[in-house]
Amino acid sequence: MESTDQLGVDRAVSVIIVNWNVKRLIVECLRSLFSHHADLSIEVTVVDNASTDGSVERLRREFPYVRLIENPENVGFARANNQGIREATGRYVLLLNPDTVWIDDSLQRMVRFMDAHDGIGVLGPKLLNTDGKSIQFWGARRLPLPLDTFFEFTKLSALFPRNRLLGRQLLGYWGHADSRDVECVSGSCLLIRRKTIEDVGLLDEGYPLYFEDTDWCHRVKIARWGCYYLAEAQLIHIGQQSSLQNRGPSTIKAVRGVYRYYRKFYGRTTVLWIWLLLSSASLAKVLAWSVRYWLQPKQARHGAAEQIRAYWTVCRLLPTRSAS
Repeated sequence: MESTDQLGVDRAVSVIIVNWNVKRLIVECLRSLFSHHADLSIEVTVVDNASTDGSVERLRREFPYVRLIENPENVGFARANNQGIREATGRYVLLLNPDTVWIDDSLQRMVRFMDAHDGIGVLGPKLLNTDGKSIQFWGARRLPLPLDTFFEFTKLSALFPRNRLLGRQLLGYWGHADSRDVECVSGSCLLIRRKTIEDVGLLDEGYPLYFEDTDWCHRVKIARWGCYYLAEAQLIHIGQQSSLQNRGPSTIKAVRGVYRYYRKFYGRTTVLWIWLLLSSASLAKVLAWSVRYWLQPKQARHGAAEQIRAYWTVCRLLPTRSAS
């Protein structure tokens, strides 16, 4: 197995994986990556955000050739990825979630496509669910508008994914079976050209959770680089394994990220509109979860109570405070 510390080697891809308490998944991810990259020259950096599940020890023992950056605390997705990017030497940088499994020669296909299309700055593959067949539409989408975010927050887009209004952002009416130019791809597997990073900068570390990839793709579009969805490249993505460990706080952080994104790219008026939409929806969710809380037996109320606290916090969250 080739080391990531060899000097004088022209690396095609620098793979960056951020880990937080998903030991089993990251081990499977790395095994899959190393068994599928074939003759493609890669270097792999894992940035661990203060895991307490034995991840670091397992990685040292099983993957000594992987560069390991150990953070004393959880610094978040964007900052941790930026740590890895600063160490990268490859022509391309691949952001890869630890809950992914490669299929066939998908990474080679992604690199070959980028090599042949100089105007493409960012590339994403087809993301499959664990059944290996159904497609995750988040893998290729439009940049969001306020109504898109409202529909996603209220789950209306999930209920009617192929509706042209409710499914506008995720392009649900398209089906994602074929390759095409898109505005945004998922940060769970995002291949970006080094020159593109030099043009648009690193990930914005001001996002508490989510929207980092959307922000990056938005800046890529502004810089006139292309963003492409390559359906011929596929991998399985389990999804949200770290955020599910902390669901209530994750909701609050996600909304803070929403406010940051709209303030950054659309201005104060748009932020106020999205704040009104999400606050109203959150109040309705507080009422719905409160009913569910009282209908459940006492021993089963913890989850409902967590949701009530989270959505009540969102109701009181002002967009001017969202960056903290």
